[in-house]
Amino acid sequence: MVLTGPMVLASLALGGCGGDDVTQLPCRDGFERAADGHCYPTSTGFTTVDLDAAVANLPSCDPRVSPFLIDLDSGCALGMCPGHTFEQSVDAFGTGYSCFSASNDAYCLWPNAGVEGRWDDEDDDGLPDEKATNQRVHLTRDAVVATEDGLGTDASVGCFFESLGHPEEMIVVDTVDGLAIERLDYDRFGLLVDDTRDHNDYVGPDGIVDDIYLYGAL
Repeated sequence: MVLTGPMVLASLALGGCGGDDVTQLPCRDGFERAADGHCYPTSTGFTTVDLDAAVANLPSCDPRVSPFLIDLDSGCALGMCPGHTFEQSVDAFGTGYSCFSASNDAYCLWPNAGVEGRWDDEDDDGLPDEKATNQRVHLTRDAVVATEDGLGTDASVGCFFESLGHPEEMIVVDTVDGLAIERLDYDRFGLLVDDTRDHNDYVGPDGIVDDIYLYGAL
């Protein structure tokens, strides 16, 4: 959904209510209960919500205190960049990776570094093609790295608002605790920020960044 002010048009990215007992609670204004027991927008794709309420529910900014090894301009982090070959990443991080293939792409993760790349895998053999280049850099919570402003995984979602302003788009879900932000899309920075689970690995945003995807602004 494109931010145009305090009141915006929100897409079907607005999910159902969270929590175990949500089917016993009334739906928020602008939502109605579906057959699965969850609340969804009443229109066929759009409803108007106050996103300021979702931002207000965020915890205060707690930056990631880590080495300054994320560059938003290039999309590089920890020595991995968009455009790198798989061989370059193996040279940087070693052979302690695991890969899986989906839809002719190979996703290779170095768990100790908390960094993952995505390469073409046209032969579907589970490994990047020889001449393929990395499409983006994915940082998990195990990536001990940040920008100079302390933006990184395990930082507060609110820090991104303070440092980068409002994103071009964001996904908001309706929970028993109110509206919560699940994704920030900073297209101008080539940056996606996800908060989809808490520190106990339960599904649902908790205001702390879980994953970052860097595509590079250049």
